[in-house]
Amino acid sequence: VGYYQQEGDFDFHYKIIQGSGNRTLTQMLCGELYQLVRMYRIQFSTTPNRPHQAFAEHHRILDAIADRDGELAELLMRRHIGASKRNIARHYQDSAQQTATPRGES
Repeated sequence: VGYYQQEGDFDFHYKIIQGSGNRTLTQMLCGELYQLVRMYRIQFSTTPNRPHQAFAEHHRILDAIADRDGELAELLMRRHIGASKRNIARHYQDSAQQTATPRGES
């Protein structure tokens, strides 16, 4: 089962970015790039267990924000982004391996 995020105000990532108060980040990621980033999140969510891991990561981030622990929220967000980055890298690596022509074949 893939990972589905609702659009706009109901999207976890959108709400976090909006709440950051960072105008540049908001303009970039909630404006021009929003649909593209959202599409990639959905595309790369097919990795087994990643949707459940991401959901748990979201909850830990929200808990830190609710506790007004900015340092922990930042640390957890960085870990979440890192996990997503590794997931994307694995996806591309697996895809490249599947499309590679075995040696000896032309």
